Amino acid sequence: MHYIAMLFSIFIYLVPMMAQAENKPAGENYFATTYIESKPTNARRIKAAAEPQLFSGVDKKEDYQRMHEKGYELVGYSNFTAGDIAPELALPQAKKVGAEMVLLYSEKTGNRQGSVQELKDAKARGEKIRSEDIKDRPMGYSYFATYWAKIMPPVLGVHVLVPKETEKSDGLIVLVVMDGSPAEKAGIKKDDILSKIGDVEVNTIEQLNQAMTKFSGQAVTIEYKRERQFMSTTANLN
Repeated sequence: MHYIAMLFSIFIYLVPMMAQAENKPAGENYFATTYIESKPTNARRIKAAAEPQLFSGVDKKEDYQRMHEKGYELVGYSNFTAGDIAPELALPQAKKVGAEMVLLYSEKTGNRQGSVQELKDAKARGEKIRSEDIKDRPMGYSYFATYWAKIMPPVLGVHVLVPKETEKSDGLIVLVVMDGSPAEKAGIKKDDILSKIGDVEVNTIEQLNQAMTKFSGQAVTIEYKRERQFMSTTANLN
């Protein structure tokens, strides 16, 4: 299960890059052609009321965690290598897939655009390419864009690790606690292990969904383990 200008301080607006990509077919938008959709979930997305917004990502792993805590779901991503391109080219794809926000990561690849293949071709022909022949060419960049949509407030507000079918589960490990959710208000934290909600043991996702359906809109006792200590709390579920 997966305003913006003030969302969180680790994000900064992107500095516009050169609009013209090097060695790319005219009219091709690589944010669109390399887009991969995330695996669907049962979360209900909120239709974006405004145009998508573009931000620079800082740390992929930390940003991924924080976006889920803020109540967003990953819609999909684009990943490619190119010359300098305009970050704003990610926005049409964001609008197309219903994303409210795009986080863009880019870094130099360390190679001049087009030089690697030329060197390989020249070597195959027994020729040499002088460094001065390519020194004025633009650097290549790797681009990774993630697209995010806001979701409806969940019943409990946690993301859990899905146990493997071959593993014996003694509860569900909490990966994300959403800000302002019933789980956060009840004191549930990341890495807690949920074992029971009301009278329903929660060792599988199916059991967790069963508990959410049974106790939605009610105050319910949650039993869990934190650092090998058994604990309990009461949550007022949505």
